[in-house]
Amino acid sequence: MRINRLVLRVLALCLAPFALAQGSAAKREAENRNDRLAPGKFYTMNPHPNYDLCTDEADRIQLTDGKTFGSSWGLKTTVGWMNPPNGQVQINLDLGMIAPIRGVSVSSAGGDCGVSWPSAIFVLVSDDNRHWHSLGDLTALSAVYGVPPETGQASHRYWTDRLKAHGRYIQFLVNANPFFFTDEIDVYRGEDAWLKSINPGPAIDSPEKYFAGSSVRTQSGIQRRLFIDLRRSRDQLEQSATAEPLKSQWRKELDEVEKEISRIPPVDDPGKFRAIFPLNGLHARIFAVHGALAKAAGAAPLTVWTTHRYDFLTPTQPPPARMQASISISAMKAETRSATFNLTNATEKPMTVTVRLEGLPGGPNPDYITIHQVEWTDTQSSVPVAAALLPITRKDKGYPITVPAGMTRQVWVNCTPREVTAGKHRGQLVIERPKAPALEVPLTLRVFNETFPEAPLLHVGGFDYTNTDWLYGLTPKNIEPLIAHLRTRYVDTTWATSDVFLPAGVDSPAVLHSFFDANGKMVKKPDTANFDRWVGRWPGARRYAVFFNVLDCDNLAGLKCGTPAFNRAAGQWVRFWVEHAGSKGIQPEQILLLLVDEPGNHDMDQRTIDWAKPIRAAQTGVLIWTDPTWGPDDWNPQRKPQDALLELWPVVDVICPLRAHLLRGGEGFADFYREQLMTGHPLEFYSCNGPASALDPYSYYRLQAWTCFDMGATGVSFWSFGCSGKKWEEEGSSWNQYITTGNSDSPLYLGPDSATAAKQMEGIREGVQDYQYLVMLRDRIRQTEKANARNPMLAEARSLLSNACSRVLHDQEAQDGKWISNKDRSIADQVCVEIGVMLEKMGKP
Repeated sequence: MRINRLVLRVLALCLAPFALAQGSAAKREAENRNDRLAPGKFYTMNPHPNYDLCTDEADRIQLTDGKTFGSSWGLKTTVGWMNPPNGQVQINLDLGMIAPIRGVSVSSAGGDCGVSWPSAIFVLVSDDNRHWHSLGDLTALSAVYGVPPETGQASHRYWTDRLKAHGRYIQFLVNANPFFFTDEIDVYRGEDAWLKSINPGPAIDSPEKYFAGSSVRTQSGIQRRLFIDLRRSRDQLEQSATAEPLKSQWRKELDEVEKEISRIPPVDDPGKFRAIFPLNGLHARIFAVHGALAKAAGAAPLTVWTTHRYDFLTPTQPPPARMQASISISAMKAETRSATFNLTNATEKPMTVTVRLEGLPGGPNPDYITIHQVEWTDTQSSVPVAAALLPITRKDKGYPITVPAGMTRQVWVNCTPREVTAGKHRGQLVIERPKAPALEVPLTLRVFNETFPEAPLLHVGGFDYTNTDWLYGLTPKNIEPLIAHLRTRYVDTTWATSDVFLPAGVDSPAVLHSFFDANGKMVKKPDTANFDRWVGRWPGARRYAVFFNVLDCDNLAGLKCGTPAFNRAAGQWVRFWVEHAGSKGIQPEQILLLLVDEPGNHDMDQRTIDWAKPIRAAQTGVLIWTDPTWGPDDWNPQRKPQDALLELWPVVDVICPLRAHLLRGGEGFADFYREQLMTGHPLEFYSCNGPASALDPYSYYRLQAWTCFDMGATGVSFWSFGCSGKKWEEEGSSWNQYITTGNSDSPLYLGPDSATAAKQMEGIREGVQDYQYLVMLRDRIRQTEKANARNPMLAEARSLLSNACSRVLHDQEAQDGKWISNKDRSIADQVCVEIGVMLEKMGKP
């Protein structure tokens, strides 16, 4: 499902950015011309290249033809892979003779349209093509000289000239995510004396198995991260106005750190490793240099400052000059709203401060306010994010917060004022620090005289598939924490795989031969244990959705689609499950069936139609839910829902198109679905980009609810609450993306035995609350019109409601889902405050 979507986006990629890279590539080609060993040499590739736009017969010679054109996947001069087995690409280069080696290089491309940079390029050497020595991860070794840009399409040359080895065979083992593109590899000659030396690195007989190990990949990820930050600290040091004696001291410190980075051992328990900054003592020393430089430049040891809670931060982002920090929170009773403040440590030592709240109702540190420490974590793309929200336990008089040397720590403040008196309350956050006066941050809490409902109207789902114990990022130990977390964020729609409707060991309805006779009569009842366990995990959910997955199934128990026997069997099958669900207190309209995921061609439409017809004919009340992908994309910008089979729309109940298509399709796309809404189809919206760490908690997650209200839709879905990026037996998690082979798409941090809040999931929760504000204002207007049509507040209320969504959504920035992009993220907050004030002014009729 994910790969097909990426392919469509990549196919029509604009190649303009790569034209700029070709000039610099020509310059790089001239470098080390006299000691290049690879040009013209033979190599093998495993697996064979398979990306259609660039794969051709010349792939077998292009990597050593001495030419590079930017590695764009739209050029035939590039060699490309898509979704290789186990996420690995192996290139084995034969130099023809044993040679001394001081360096290697790989030219690649990525950065947009679903094409991530390789998470590792392991380099090995061998004299005999059997016994290998690892020289390290080129993405880490190359970081000393520079890294790919954090955003946008680009070409990048990974290279190093700091090796000291020898060999005839050079192997590049690449971790692709899930694409890899290159148009040139090279090897640089070293000194002849090295031919007699012992090769560095561990001796390896099976490189594929060795580098498939989580310990080694975690080690490589840590080294890459440290080399990147080491390079940035060096640059900052040389650009600073610090006195030369101090510069010399810190150069020496960074030189020592660099030596130690290469000696970092494999991680003992990578499944439990969390890539939280600083990653280790060496990483802390790198940031300490940053703190020392800030201190030498005259920065205060500790500065408190504020940004919008969803704004993108960097670990060493400096505070603005002369900022008077203050925070405010506005909330109805019984809802959770948030704010943040930042603490910057401009010293060379870590600092622990204590945060306490004073002056608010309920006394010091009231229970309706909780404090979270926002953790910096690394990602597959090597762009660190401040997203994970670790709750801090109150101790003595406050909350202890650690601020690493040279870094900015963000603190997240949650407020759920259930019993607090309505009105404005003023207090302060007091930040006590060792051997220095306390800092104070004014805090304004506004509680509206309205109570937020326990079950807001907007449906929320995210393909959690919690009927299983081992799927994507799910484990037997994290399922219950995940479900508990989701339910506190208003998730009311749980998803299951087709396993809940199929007997154990059966993966398709086509093989249910023992359950039906030749006429389609059910002769045997299925086992309900899987279904019962699933609904037992979600008692009281508002909706139970099942991805039945019949795309490759043109029959039921051998009964061909469209035949009377098939129709009879499908009807009896769904009736059985409706009756069984009823015995559990679940009504038919609470059951959703997704028959074919993301129908976007006529074959998929037809398969949906074939199964939906007999299910609807059974008149059980079950709802057919569909997520069509008939909409514009990079491959076909003119694609539209009117291109679908016309028979599709009457046989489905709930329609959930991609929000990305709506944003791109304009009014024509919107009008089509408004018409479907008018014909009685409930409308919802779905988003499925990733990884979650790159997506804006505000524009991508929170504002989807605003899109729903604007379009008259009643539900949001996201891919996927349970997808941490790991697959099946892998050890990875949201916390350790160094070892995951897929994107971590979950909007929270899913570990092997835990589920931790993240800003992306908080954005979903706030979106649900925003939607309910709009609903409450709409309903209050209707109620007031009936009670007193001359109420002087009506005109102002109508104007506020009619303009609310346009103010929030109709800015181009609101359509940009990238977190790293600059935008005004305060507009939704402001509109909600205005709605809260208006509801108070209007009162209850």
